[in-house]
Amino acid sequence: MRMTSVLTVLFFFFALPPSHENDCREPRTPTCEPARSLSPAARIPAAAGQEISGMVKSRFHDDIYWVLNDSGNLPALIPVTSSGEIASPDTRGYIVDGLENTDWEALAIDRDGTIYICDTGNNFSSRHDLKIHRVSESRDNPALTGTVDTFRIHYPEQQLFPSPDMAYDCEAAFIRDNNLFLLTKRRQDRNTSLYRLRLSSLDKTAQTHALELMCTFPVNGLVTGADISADGNIVAVLTYTSLWVLEHYEDNNFFSGSVRCIPLTDAGQIESVCFMGNHTVAAVNESANELFFIDITAP
Repeated sequence: MRMTSVLTVLFFFFALPPSHENDCREPRTPTCEPARSLSPAARIPAAAGQEISGMVKSRFHDDIYWVLNDSGNLPALIPVTSSGEIASPDTRGYIVDGLENTDWEALAIDRDGTIYICDTGNNFSSRHDLKIHRVSESRDNPALTGTVDTFRIHYPEQQLFPSPDMAYDCEAAFIRDNNLFLLTKRRQDRNTSLYRLRLSSLDKTAQTHALELMCTFPVNGLVTGADISADGNIVAVLTYTSLWVLEHYEDNNFFSGSVRCIPLTDAGQIESVCFMGNHTVAAVNESANELFFIDITAP
C-alpha cells in the first residue's frame, strides 16, 4: 500500500466517532449465585402453541399474561393464567388481523396496556424487514382492541446482510421511561447489546427507525427474554442457562448497578420471562410449555 493511502486510512480511522460498543459500566457488585434447579408450577396447553417465545403481564387484568409464538406460527397473542389456563374463547388466542408472523420473538408492554410485538427474530442477521407492531389490550376483558400500527426498524451498525458476526438477532425487550429497550442475542461472542428505540419518535409515515446502541455486556450466553418490574427498579434478563438480575442502576444504565447471575438447571429451552410481582418472575420453555416461577429476592 502506498504511504498516501496509509495516511488516508489512519486519518479516517482516528476521525471516526468513538464506539459505544463497550460502554456498559462495570457493575459495582457482580455476583454469581448457586445454581437453581427449576420445577414446573404449571403447564400451558399445546393448543396455545408450543414455541412460546414472548410473555408480558397484563396491566388491567389480574393473573393474565399475554404470550406469543415465534416464526411459522399464527400471528396471535394468547392470554393465559399463572395456572396455565387459556383465557380467550378461542384457544388459539386473538389473531392480529393483517399481520404476518415472520419471526415474533418478544413482547413489551407499557403502563397503559399498549403492547409492542417485536418481529425481530433474525437468526442469521440477514433480515431487512425487522418490525415493531403496536396493539392495545382491552380494559374490559382479556382481549385486544383498537387498530394495529407497524414500524420498521434497523441497526445502523449493520453493514452486511447476513452479518458475519451474527450480532443482530433480538428476542428480548422491555419498556422504561417511554423507551423500548431491546437486548440482542449475539451468537459468536455470547454477549448482548442493549439498544433503545424512543417511543415518542415513532412515525407511521417513516420508512424506518434507527435503533440506538447503548452498550454491550458479557452475559456469556444467548439472551432469550427480558422484562422490567412494574416499579421500574429491577430488570430480568434470561439466557438459556441463567437469569441475570439488574438492580440499583442509574437512570437507564441498567448494567451500572448490582448485577446478579442465577444459573438455572432442569428448565429445558426457556425463551420467555416476565415479572409476576416485583420479586418474582415467570418463565416458559418451548415444546413442553412448562411454567416456572422464580424468586429473585437477593440472598
